[in-house]
Amino acid sequence: MAGARTWILDQLDAERSRWMLRLPVAMGLGIAIYFELPSEPALWLGPVLAAAALVVVFLARSGSLARALAIGAVAAACGLGLVAWRTASLAAPTLSLLPCAAHAASTEGPDII
Repeated sequence: MAGARTWILDQLDAERSRWMLRLPVAMGLGIAIYFELPSEPALWLGPVLAAAALVVVFLARSGSLARALAIGAVAAACGLGLVAWRTASLAAPTLSLLPCAAHAASTEGPDII
């Protein structure tokens, strides 16, 4: 198990120069999470999650894995917030009271031609 952990950390360290290329993937992960939610999230959820992850970014040691994961969490929260905002901005207006009309019909019997 220790060998696998060392190998993973070595691989992540070798990819350090390409970590920024993972930000669109993290943002897409946030969008995918939005579509997997059972109900529509509140509009404040994305910005609050992004702010919380941003606090972790500033508190984490520079160059650490925790900081890299927190930056990815900021991107994922931004993706979630953006798609929630876009969905809310495109919401169709709903009618509070359905228009009704009185309708009466009667039948007399079949018409034979």
